[in-house]
Amino acid sequence: MKNEATGLLRRDGWRAAAATDCGRVRDHNEDVYYVDAKAGIFLVVDGVGGHAAGEVAAGIAADRIRRRVERQDAPAHVRVREAITLANREILLKAQTDSKLSGMACVLTLAVFEDGELTVGHVGDSRLYRLDALGITKITHDHSPIGQLEDLREISETEAMRDERRNEVYRDVGSEPREPDSDEFIELIRTRLDEDAAMLICSDGLTDMLSVLEVNRIARLHAGSPERAVAALIDAANQIGGKDNVTVVIVEGPQYRGVPDGGRAYPPLSSESQVPTLPLGEPATTVVPAGPSPSEGGEQADASRSRLWHGVDTFLRSRAVALVAGVVLGMLVPVGLAPVSENPAARLSERLIAVGRTDHEAFPTIAAALAGAQPGDVVEVEPGEYAESVTMPPGVELRASKPGSVVLVAPIGAHNWTAIDASGPGSTVRGLRISATDAAPMSSGIVVGANDVTVDDVTVEGVMDVGIDVRGLAAMVMASRFDRLTGIGIRLGDEGASLRQNIFRSGGLEKARGGGADQPAHPAIQAVNGVGASFESNVFLHFTHVVEPEGRADELIGRDNFVILATAKR
Repeated sequence: MKNEATGLLRRDGWRAAAATDCGRVRDHNEDVYYVDAKAGIFLVVDGVGGHAAGEVAAGIAADRIRRRVERQDAPAHVRVREAITLANREILLKAQTDSKLSGMACVLTLAVFEDGELTVGHVGDSRLYRLDALGITKITHDHSPIGQLEDLREISETEAMRDERRNEVYRDVGSEPREPDSDEFIELIRTRLDEDAAMLICSDGLTDMLSVLEVNRIARLHAGSPERAVAALIDAANQIGGKDNVTVVIVEGPQYRGVPDGGRAYPPLSSESQVPTLPLGEPATTVVPAGPSPSEGGEQADASRSRLWHGVDTFLRSRAVALVAGVVLGMLVPVGLAPVSENPAARLSERLIAVGRTDHEAFPTIAAALAGAQPGDVVEVEPGEYAESVTMPPGVELRASKPGSVVLVAPIGAHNWTAIDASGPGSTVRGLRISATDAAPMSSGIVVGANDVTVDDVTVEGVMDVGIDVRGLAAMVMASRFDRLTGIGIRLGDEGASLRQNIFRSGGLEKARGGGADQPAHPAIQAVNGVGASFESNVFLHFTHVVEPEGRADELIGRDNFVILATAKR
């Protein structure tokens, strides 16, 4: 294993460095890294089990993964799944033969970089970040209760860093038998790493001590010298307290440079109680996250530090829908984005028209409010369920008073139902949820039949043929969610649509309407025409193929989008 105190490897202008450190509290190191820049293999493993057991698990995992991944006899995503599964099997077998090693396991993040594409296999709470012109983006998701709440923006980063259960995980490698395609084992991600970007992989010993903004700032401060960046990050974590082993791997593209946005996270973090960061260039050692000092909670705790969380079933049952889509949404969808495609000429008045309030001036239905709306008006709807089909007038904004609290449904027994007909040029739909069921299916959630229509922060879910049917020019669909639809997520029937920061979650195998055998899930996008459409920072979860026809996938879903592959069981 390449697990020296420091490591530096270079290839084709790419620079990679790695280091691991015991920290200031523990007397041994359960972290292992492996870096092979020539083969494009980068791995961080954090052992679980206490004392020698964690080290043994991490060592087995690193060795087994290296031997499988470097044998290039299959696509990267196949090798990554097989390698992590083989590591799981060997750790489990070793623990069964030696009672002293019982319960040992590890968490890990593996990245295989080939031909510009990054294939990531991730289990647990180590992390992989990408640093580029946008700032710093967290690519992996924490498989832990506290990490999930942080990713969902239900608690702040500072609150997560302070929580005493921060290190408990509900996914690991080695504690129980696993299959490579199990939905609750390996998180597999495909993305790109361009020449002007960098990748950072680390154990939780770094992110438990430093905020993501501080990690970004220090890494960019030493851009061009990954070995100095690695050393500075480890030093900063140790100066703050060094409560755990800390391991950092940094891979820099040949055109990666430090930029003035050294304190920006993408997407923006929750503004509540964030750990402060300093301007680019100032010492990292003065940034001290509030929380227990080593003397208060940082004693050596290998025996008591059980990172495997046994309450996972209850937790996941309560959050089943939000687990994947919500976590990724928390990582990728910026808050507070302003509509991009509004038509300024249509803004002739500024009335706020209320729907569903108890006062006498409010309208009882959305349709009634829209009927009298003029360009520039905002129709704001109070929380509730509305069995209405509505038509958008030109230049009018329809929004929920509280995003996600207004639900449009079809009446029971309705046929060919469309929730929103966006036939008014320059209109905007924001913050609504459109939900269809077996008893009340829909033909379409939204039909965009005019130009310059914006759909922002809308959720479309359930039994419908098409989530959003785009027929107008220059339509914008942004920060929206397409959750387990039985049909197509978005149909592109005209030119110039722009799709940004949306989440598409496959419905997997669904019952055909009227019963019968399970049918394969539909793709997220159907490109009937859609020439000139642009896709940016969208997430596609568990589709067997994202675009129909499949021949247009490379054209539409390029490097600026994230695809998490479907497993064989889906």
